[in-house]
Amino acid sequence: MKKTLILKSDRDEFEKYFLENMQNKYCTTLPYYKDIASRGYLRYLAVLWMEKLNLPFQFIWYGSWKKELDQYEQVIIFDRVWGKKILSYIHKKAPQARIIFWYWNALLNKKVLPTKYRKFCECWSFDSYDVDRYQMNYNHMFYFPDKCCKQECMYDAFFVGADKGRVPILKKMGEIFQENNLEVKLIVVGKNKEQDSRISFQEENYGYIHYLELLKNSRCIIDIVQEGQEGVTIRIIEALMYEKKIITTNKNLKKYEFYSEDNIFIWGERSCEELIKFVKTPYKKIDEQLKKMYSFEQWLKNFEVKI
Repeated sequence: MKKTLILKSDRDEFEKYFLENMQNKYCTTLPYYKDIASRGYLRYLAVLWMEKLNLPFQFIWYGSWKKELDQYEQVIIFDRVWGKKILSYIHKKAPQARIIFWYWNALLNKKVLPTKYRKFCECWSFDSYDVDRYQMNYNHMFYFPDKCCKQECMYDAFFVGADKGRVPILKKMGEIFQENNLEVKLIVVGKNKEQDSRISFQEENYGYIHYLELLKNSRCIIDIVQEGQEGVTIRIIEALMYEKKIITTNKNLKKYEFYSEDNIFIWGERSCEELIKFVKTPYKKIDEQLKKMYSFEQWLKNFEVKI
């Protein structure tokens, strides 16, 4: 019997991709909630019940894992749960289990896990700033290196993501690329009244499989972090695994083992001329051991879980 249970969201294509690829011989990975909780008005009802109104009997929404909790020695929970009563439920049903709550999103203006839960639940985060500010443990992002493959590039750089104040920087980048006859793909997801010929605004969520195709077809990934965020994002780990260059606003990357001026361009610290030269020069391969440090298997080991 596997000793570790991992619970996370399955609400979109991105989440499902991780859910499916996290299955291995050491752990069982399942969605938090029953399939019906992600459908139409039932999804709205589930969020209202568990997160907005914090009503009792939330366990009726939980998945099949709730019947097998006594079989696990540790439970790792990703941070996108609706409400926090799921933690109390797990602790009550499996008091023997070590419970790990992992933030793979920066807290920014959100509240950290309340003290009453931290008495029996460990708090971990991918973001070093949040780790220091809220006295948590650190574990970085991860990806799946054996899923990566090389192919020809159609674009010199690309970005897909929500606005979150990134549009002004994307506009400037787009202008520089256009002036230098470089192909760039910039997609901002969400409602936006602004118009810019270099940016495509889309209201609907962008499918992760389609996103990966764009990534594979691009030389550089653009990574624009929000103010107060220091952690290595999924975009950065994707770039490492797919051997793509990185254009980023995250100055904190300089302290990581994989940092190299050949592969990582810190926006605002070098000139436009250097940016164009950076994009046009080939990717410099890094040690394969550095990639393994950011694998799913290593992520598990960093928690020092029993396997």
